[in-house]
Amino acid sequence: MTYSHTLLKEDCHESTCFNNLISPTKSIAIVIGVLAVVVLPFLSYYTVNEGERGILLRYGKIVKVAEPGLGFKIPFMESVEKISTRNQAVVYQGLQAYSRDQQPAQMTVSVSFHIKPSEAGAVYTTYNTIESLKERLIVRQLPTNWRTFSGNIPPLARYKIVRNWCRICKTRCAKRLLAR
Repeated sequence: MTYSHTLLKEDCHESTCFNNLISPTKSIAIVIGVLAVVVLPFLSYYTVNEGERGILLRYGKIVKVAEPGLGFKIPFMESVEKISTRNQAVVYQGLQAYSRDQQPAQMTVSVSFHIKPSEAGAVYTTYNTIESLKERLIVRQLPTNWRTFSGNIPPLARYKIVRNWCRICKTRCAKRLLAR
């Protein structure tokens, strides 16, 4: 061992031996290259679950609406936002209204909805998230529309309230969604 150690010392001068191995610039480039090879594959794919649609964005602009499954994207340039197409519900407890004959009523009203998969891109463009859609279309609109609707109900026609209300809500929400 001593012999090989002295042989190395004689064959290689300290200043030239270290410099001949790898320069600092090359070592930094190698480290960056290895990191890119290891990290970039993990950043270049995405998955969209059943009951969702993925909105593929490139620098904030919608490129496409992705179906459920595995998809690929360009790291750092593209991102994926997910929109649920499952049934959603908003429930109001103790909503107060008056009928046409000024009879008070306190009710629980539930609004169920879902986003059509073909409309996911339009919903994202208009509302950005499902929560924003709920807030703007349902939470703000329902109490006022409910009071107006129930105020027009004659006393003898109250049994039709649920059927008519559902029809009116579907029509109004669909008009608002398509108008935007």
